[in-house]
Amino acid sequence: MSSSGGWVGRLLWLLRAAVPLCCLLAACLQTWQLVARFLSEPIDTTMRRAAVHQMPVPSVTVCQLGPYPDPHLLPLQQITPTQLRWSQGATLQGVLVNCDPNCFTAEDTGSAAPEVSVATGSWRTWAVDTFYTTCHTFTPNVSAAAVLNQITYITDSKVQSSGPVLLDLSVWHRTFHMFSQYVPYGVHLFVHSDQQPVVANPGVEGLQPDGWTFLPPHDNIQLLVTSELTVREPLRRAPCSAEPHYRRELCLTNCLFAARAARFGCRSPQMVDSHPELPECRSVPALTLRLNASEAADCGCPTACRQLTYTVQLERRDKKTHEEHGMPIISLRLVTERYPHTEVVERATYRLVSLLSEIGGYVGLLLGTSALSLLHLGLQLAERAYRWWHGGDPLQLTTG
Repeated sequence: MSSSGGWVGRLLWLLRAAVPLCCLLAACLQTWQLVARFLSEPIDTTMRRAAVHQMPVPSVTVCQLGPYPDPHLLPLQQITPTQLRWSQGATLQGVLVNCDPNCFTAEDTGSAAPEVSVATGSWRTWAVDTFYTTCHTFTPNVSAAAVLNQITYITDSKVQSSGPVLLDLSVWHRTFHMFSQYVPYGVHLFVHSDQQPVVANPGVEGLQPDGWTFLPPHDNIQLLVTSELTVREPLRRAPCSAEPHYRRELCLTNCLFAARAARFGCRSPQMVDSHPELPECRSVPALTLRLNASEAADCGCPTACRQLTYTVQLERRDKKTHEEHGMPIISLRLVTERYPHTEVVERATYRLVSLLSEIGGYVGLLLGTSALSLLHLGLQLAERAYRWWHGGDPLQLTTG
C-alpha cells in the first residue's frame, strides 16, 4: 500500500514539474515564431482604382533611330558623337507636325537651346548615347481634368476614340539615303512619368529599358494608356529611396556616367548636363563602357519608394489610303478608360507593438504571469548574480 502511494506521489511530482516546463517550452517556441515573423516583415497590399481625372498625365518621348547602330562605325576622327547625333538627328521642328491639347510649337530646338515651353507643358530635345540620334520629350504641366477640358476632338473616320483622349500627336517619319534608295528611320514612342525615360540600356548589366511602341510610317495609330502608382514602405529586407523624382534606372545610369568620367576623363553625348566640363569621348572603349552586376550593386541605387508606371496597348491601327501616302506622317492618339489609374500601397503589417502584445498574451496564457513580471524576475536574478560575482553592492537594476 505504501509502495503504491509512493509511486503515485512520484508521478504527481513529475507531472507538477513537467507541466510548467512544457508551458515554458511552448511559450519559448511561440515567442521564437513571433520574432521570426516580425523579422520577416510581412506586408499588406491595398489597391484602389481611380477615375480618369485623377490619373497623372503621362509624358511622351519620340525617338528616331540613327544610321549608326554600331559604335565601331562612328567616324570619331572627323566628328564628335554629340555633333554626329545633332547633325543626323532631327530637331523638334523637323519632327513635330501637330500636337493637341495646345502642345504644338513652331519654335525649334537645338544643342544651344534644347527646351521650349508650350501652353500645357514643355518640349525638350536631347541626344542619346546609343543607336538613337535625338529624342524629343513632352512633359505636361496640367492635370488630366484640364487635358480633358482642353483637348480638341479631331473628326477622323478612320480613328474613332474608344475613350477619353489624352493626346493627339502627328510626327514626321524621316528617311535617310542608303544603297541608292531612301530608307525610313525607325520611330520609337515612350509613354512614361515626368522623369527622363531610359530609352536604351546605356551599359549597365541587368538594366531594362522602358517599354516602347514602334511607330510605322503612314499609319493612324490609337494607343490605350493605363497607369499604376506603387507606394511602398522602406523595410530592412527591402530598402527603398523616398527622394522626390528618384528613379533606380536613372541612378544606375548616372553611376555609369561617373565611372566613365573617372576612368576615361571624357563624356558621352548624354552626359552633357552632368559633366559639361569634360571633353567628348573619341574612343570606342570609352563610349561602350559597361558596368557588371557587382559594380552596379556598389552604386547604391535602391528601388524607389514611389514608382509610377504606364502600360500601353495597341488598340487600333489603320493604314492610310494611297492618296494619303504623299507625306510620311504618323498620326497618333493616346486614349484611356473611365477608371485607368490604379494605386497600390504596400505597408508593413506586423510592427514592434504587435510583437510585444502577442508575446505578453502567450506568456500570460501559458505561464500564468505577465511578461513584465518575468522581466522583473530576470532583473532581480541579474542583480543577485552581479552581487555574487563582485562580492559588493551591485548596480541598482530593479524596476522599483
